[in-house]
Amino acid sequence: MIPCSLLDSMCKLTCTNDSWCRGYFLISGTAEEVSAKMKLGEVKCPSCGGADNRIAESYAAPFIGGPATIRHYSDRDAATVIAISPSGKTITIQKDKQKLLNAPNSNEPDRLITYPGGFAGHTVGVQRWECESDPEGKIFKVRYTKKDGWKVSNSASTVGFNGKYPHYDFNF
Repeated sequence: MIPCSLLDSMCKLTCTNDSWCRGYFLISGTAEEVSAKMKLGEVKCPSCGGADNRIAESYAAPFIGGPATIRHYSDRDAATVIAISPSGKTITIQKDKQKLLNAPNSNEPDRLITYPGGFAGHTVGVQRWECESDPEGKIFKVRYTKKDGWKVSNSASTVGFNGKYPHYDFNF
C-alpha cells in the first residue's frame, strides 16, 4: 500500500524510515505512477532517504560480484559481494568507492540545497552517486538472521542485495 493521497497530480508521501523521521514530501504522478517509481527505487525522502531504505530491503539473492547496500540508520554505503560461504549463510562484502556527484558545493544544475535550521541545517534534493568496486575497500562479514535478515557481524547495520543505493544524511 502506498502512503499517499492524490492532490491534483501530486502524491503526498509519508516517509517510512522506522519511526523517527515521519517527514512528508510531494511527488508528481498518480498513485499508480508513484507506486511504479517506488518499485524502481526512484522515490527518495529529502530528509533521510527513507523510501529508499524500505526499497533496498527487498530480498534479492546475493551473488559474487553482485551489488550490496549497507544500511547504517539513515546513511547507506555501496558495496560489492566478494565471497559466499558454502552454507550461503555468511557473505563477505567490500565497500565501494563512492562519489556524490551533485553535492551542495558542486556546480551541478541539480546540486543539493542546504538551508539553515534544525540541528545541522536541512539539505534537500535527490542525491546522484558514482560507485565503483574498490579492491582496498573495507571488508564486512554479513550473516543471515531470522530476526534481522542480512546483518553486518558485530553491528546494527543491515544489508540489501538488490542494487547499490548510497545515501548521506546531511541533516545530522
